[in-house]
Amino acid sequence: MPRATTQIARKGLLSADIGTIRQIENRVASLPRLAADVEARRQEALSRVEQAEKALAEPFKHADALKAAQRNSARIEQLMAEAAKPEQQQQAEPPAGRDPQLEQMQRLMKASFPQQAAATVAAGTATATQQRPAEHPRQQDSEYGR
Repeated sequence: MPRATTQIARKGLLSADIGTIRQIENRVASLPRLAADVEARRQEALSRVEQAEKALAEPFKHADALKAAQRNSARIEQLMAEAAKPEQQQQAEPPAGRDPQLEQMQRLMKASFPQQAAATVAAGTATATQQRPAEHPRQQDSEYGR
């Protein structure tokens, strides 16, 4: 039985005095109380196990909120993936019929030499004037008051 250990020195057993006999009698007398205490603790542990098993069998009380949050997270991930796709396609594929190096050079020319670039682009290629109608002034002209 747990907690039922008693230690008596060998010398005390051999002398068999009244103190040793009383100690053994008291220990034997307390055994029923000790057994009841151990049984009460055992029953308490069994009831805790039973309550834990019931709690595990019950559904998660926030299951609906969890599913809604998972759906919302999936929707956000999908929107982010869709938003990232056009940027990747634009960066990967230059527009058909245009030379990206030529366009970059034209932008540099316009930024560095606004008046000369307009004359060079207009004289060199017809695509620059076709893209922007004459009634719409260039953005640089409006910014610098020209």
